[in-house]
Amino acid sequence: FYVHTTSGEGSILYISDIYLHLTIAYWTKTDENKDTLVHTIVPMSSTKEVFMSTRFQNSGMKELVNDTKCTYLKTPAGLCTEVTLPIDSMYKIHKNDTLNSISVSFQKLKDQSNTPFKMGTPGTLLMVRKSEMKDFFENNKVHDNKTTFLATYDSNSNSYSFSKLNRLISYIFSEIRTEIEKGETEWNNWKNEHKDWNKLLLVPVTTETDSQGNIIGVENDLNVNSAMLVGGEDLNNSSDENQRIKMSIIYTNPVQK
Repeated sequence: FYVHTTSGEGSILYISDIYLHLTIAYWTKTDENKDTLVHTIVPMSSTKEVFMSTRFQNSGMKELVNDTKCTYLKTPAGLCTEVTLPIDSMYKIHKNDTLNSISVSFQKLKDQSNTPFKMGTPGTLLMVRKSEMKDFFENNKVHDNKTTFLATYDSNSNSYSFSKLNRLISYIFSEIRTEIEKGETEWNNWKNEHKDWNKLLLVPVTTETDSQGNIIGVENDLNVNSAMLVGGEDLNNSSDENQRIKMSIIYTNPVQK
């Protein structure tokens, strides 16, 4: 079956049930040995091999991608935000430190549109390394709080907050330490070969939990949601400290007596 809507504005319809019944008419004998035409229905069962494929068409995407004043999240499967970590400067300062805790928040901006059809806000974001995103979803992985993290939308602070990022930063430190120690030329060559080494993606997702509340599945968010986040290229040129994304780092520095 292919179901296509021909009216509506920006709406997505979810089909909850499709019934496939086989109608049969056949002749049989009654108790009086008379021929009788009988009608019956045989329901056709569905198995996991029968799947539903959903088709979406987004418009105006290029304008949002090229917007330098902020970044966007849009579902289903529309836009996600790319984050570049300042690993170079962090490594110079903290390469010999023990990173105890690192957290960062991404502020959601107020929707300035005047449309009466307000979209929802993504409830959960997945933070994943850009080079690992495709593998994460194709292999049905679950966040490990080491290289992948989850954050839920906080309506009070109007933001998404990620914690325990010290595990990710420490992992990247160990990954690049050998390359940096080889010298500046080798280090620059390595960075040129690994363009996404310091890049993360914020992807709207939904989660599946077991009876005890443990997250056992992470999937792309297919609801109709969107959000504008503080960021964009203009952020680097802003002199307003309140508009900058701030990362909180708690570390231990060994001191020799």
